[in-house]
Parts: sequence; C-alpha cells; structure tokens
Amino acid sequence: MANKMSITVELQGRTLEVKKLPLKKYAELLKQLKKLPQHLSNLEGVSNEEIFSMLPEIIADALPDFIGVIEVATELKADEIEELGMDEVVDVILAVFEVNKYAKIYNKLKKTMAQAKEENPQKK
Repeated sequence: MANKMSITVELQGRTLEVKKLPLKKYAELLKQLKKLPQHLSNLEGVSNEEIFSMLPEIIADALPDFIGVIEVATELKADEIEELGMDEVVDVILAVFEVNKYAKIYNKLKKTMAQAKEENPQKK
C-alpha cells in the first residue's frame, strides 16, 4: 500500500496541497489542538438544543485557536482561512487527518498503551 505524501483539496477555485507533516510540525499541530478543548469545557451535560443556541459564542471564542490549527497544518495564512466556507474547512481538516494518518497513529498508541497496562498492572 502506497503512503500518500499529500492530498489535493479544491478551495475557492484554487487547489491546496495538504502535505504530510514532518515531526516538528506535527508537534506544533498537537500543541495547537490542545488549546481547543478549553472552548468546549462548559458543554458537559448541556443538551443539543442548548449547544446549538451557544454555537455562535463557541465559534467566536474558539476561532483564533481553530484557525491556528489549520495554519500550522497547511500553507494557508490566517486571512485566507477566514475566507473559506465551512465545507472547505472540513475538507482541509479531513485531508490533514488522512495524510498524516492520525486515526491509525491514535489507534496504534491506544492499543499499545492497553497492552502495556495489561502486562504491567499497577500494584495496590
């Protein structure tokens, strides 16, 4: 199976090549991603209807950090990201996750951690 080194995404009449991130950039991306949960921490136990009513505030609050994630993961600048449609943003994010094999890495690490825990249970 061939490893994809990039994925092309169509954005407002131009193409964006989303490339596999080198380790240093991947670490920067993870730092940016760590900032996002703080914007969602107050949603625990909140109904879907309440979340929808809070959505404009959530988006406005999280936008700079969200843009930062896309900026680190692509060659796009903040002002370009701000002009994208939501469908294009989703396409870019999916391409970043796919080309960097995020789900595969996560699942491997999760499996490895579970195996390590089984092999070395903590003593009480």
